[in-house]
Amino acid sequence: MAFPRSPRLILALAAATAAGVAPVAGSALDDSQLKEIRALHWQKGTVKLSESHGTFAVPAPASILTGADAEREDNIINGWSDANCEAVMIAGERRLVMTYNDSGYVTADDWRNIDAAKKLADIRRQIDDDNVERVKNGRLATRVDGWVEPPVYDAAHTTLRYMYALHHDNGVKWINAVALVLGRHGYEQFVLATDGKNPEAERLALARYIDDYTFDHGFRFSDYVQGDKVAGFGLAALVGAGGVAALAKIGVFTTILLLAKKFILVILAAGAALIGGIRRLFPKPAKFGPPAPPSVPPAAS
Repeated sequence: MAFPRSPRLILALAAATAAGVAPVAGSALDDSQLKEIRALHWQKGTVKLSESHGTFAVPAPASILTGADAEREDNIINGWSDANCEAVMIAGERRLVMTYNDSGYVTADDWRNIDAAKKLADIRRQIDDDNVERVKNGRLATRVDGWVEPPVYDAAHTTLRYMYALHHDNGVKWINAVALVLGRHGYEQFVLATDGKNPEAERLALARYIDDYTFDHGFRFSDYVQGDKVAGFGLAALVGAGGVAALAKIGVFTTILLLAKKFILVILAAGAALIGGIRRLFPKPAKFGPPAPPSVPPAAS
């Protein structure tokens, strides 16, 4: 039986340092890594996701990576990557990671028996276990604070969603807003990392992203036929699981854009200096004519 893996976090950290280096989970991205992320194939508009046989309408002005590019970005951010990662979207200060698990058809038979408090304890224990490896790799230990929104199943849209709050030992806080959309052969997982200052806004943002995604015809939950592969576990087992292996930094893409903008400004400044130097070498001939009229003094108050 293929059981969903223990959760990895989509992590929101503080803003980039003044030096332009983006700290990620206790380490940092150097200029070469930022340059590599910039050079990846960022896309806009509607994209096809081959692993899940789905379509995602990327909301403007967000940008998205898919396939190997998404996995590579995930690897740069984390130091490792999830083979199930099929898309990474940056929308302002939000970072969304989408993964597909071909577990088979997941039923909701066990949903009535879900124990939210026990599930939170399971998530906390799994993340505490992961802290051993996280700290070993120079990352900051992560702690689970509690539910922001307990698990809710929308049967009409075959979607499970929940949010929980986390923090680092250094006091940095954030939330993970999670949604799982069930399909015929597995499920698509959305994990949105934000600073958690406005959970309701993040809930609405995640709902929009879910609406922007659809399984293609023949791969929807309603397309299930007798004889299809069945997951062997119920919907409740997916709470806190799913295999997203990304440690993301809110503001990384903003930092990338700022660095790119800074580079452009440096080029423009250098160009302006060069033009100024040429003009000084070849000054314009003096213009002869009547002198300019004197400026009008301000009226007395």
